[in-house]
Amino acid sequence: MTRRVLHIITGLGVGGAETMLIKLVKETRSQIDTKVLTLMGQGELSRDLQSLGIETVSLGLKQGQLPGISHVRRLIAEFREFQPDVVQGWMYHGNLAAWLAKFFTRSNVHLFWNIRQTLYDEKLEKRLTRAVINITKYVANAPKKIVYNSKVSASQHEAIGYSSNLTVMIPNGFDLDRFKFSKPARTDVRSEFGIAEHEKLVVQISRFHPMKDQHSLLLAASELKQRGETIMFLLAGKDLSDNNPELCNLRDNLGLEGIVIFAGEREDIPGILSAGDVLLSSSAWGEAFPNVIGEAMATGVPCVVTDVGEAKDIVGKFGVVVPPKDPVAMADALLRILNLPKGKAGKLKVQVRAKIRENYSIEKIGREYLELYGVRQEPN
Repeated sequence: MTRRVLHIITGLGVGGAETMLIKLVKETRSQIDTKVLTLMGQGELSRDLQSLGIETVSLGLKQGQLPGISHVRRLIAEFREFQPDVVQGWMYHGNLAAWLAKFFTRSNVHLFWNIRQTLYDEKLEKRLTRAVINITKYVANAPKKIVYNSKVSASQHEAIGYSSNLTVMIPNGFDLDRFKFSKPARTDVRSEFGIAEHEKLVVQISRFHPMKDQHSLLLAASELKQRGETIMFLLAGKDLSDNNPELCNLRDNLGLEGIVIFAGEREDIPGILSAGDVLLSSSAWGEAFPNVIGEAMATGVPCVVTDVGEAKDIVGKFGVVVPPKDPVAMADALLRILNLPKGKAGKLKVQVRAKIRENYSIEKIGREYLELYGVRQEPN
């Protein structure tokens, strides 16, 4: 009999947890019946689920809005209509909603939580998120298992009261058919932004947020310029555009016009990665398992990463790890990769992709979730 799995998540805007949910649903849809319930609006990624024939519904909460009786009733109604065997919460709000659905329906459904971030300091979270974290501490023994994608995240949450006996580690998974090097895409992207093939290019794909610490990235670019290095930077993602006055003012004040390019939100992420020679993940906190690091490595792009969350383990010996908020260390690390001899650089590109294929393919991760949900799988 096919398992029925209800995923509950805050929304389906572009983000790491949301992207992982889409990949998981796509990978496992032939073996389970799936429904996705969002607390807020469905967002851009809902189209991906709809194209797969996956039902998605929303409770319609607004940003920062506390749920009312009508929202709880809708949650219970959707739960009872679908009659899931498994309910999987995603992130703090989704985890709490998943627990509430099980609690109010008195269901025997298997409840799982999914923690997708590190927790270096609760004070860095929004007020409502802090409240949800504190509530979930008191019901953290309710789920059958708590899934983490980072050992650092697991230890931090266990320290605030989450049971270590419930911990399950399942990292993010990556589609190696989508994320692979493309010479034509590299040429097209570089041509679009006026970057010659011989020029060294550092890429970052993220969103504009203090957690992502674009400030340190720009300071690293400035450090390299002061050393007389000719290195280009291409930043793509939400609010990483010329319409962001804070970011543009910082770039211009550092004299980085023509060196740092803001590309804004893009759909051709594999192409942006193919255009780069190295990816810089400059996060200061909060990250558990950054998708973009795995995507870059799958594309054959080595990475410089800050020592936040699981980044160090993802790159292993095939990348360079630096302390957060250290622009000088970032600059040194970038040069270490960009100045590799051609032969060693080519070998490194092969090695970083191989590490993702062997450890983090979406096929492998999909099998781990199916095992967690008790779905019998045919031997390979």
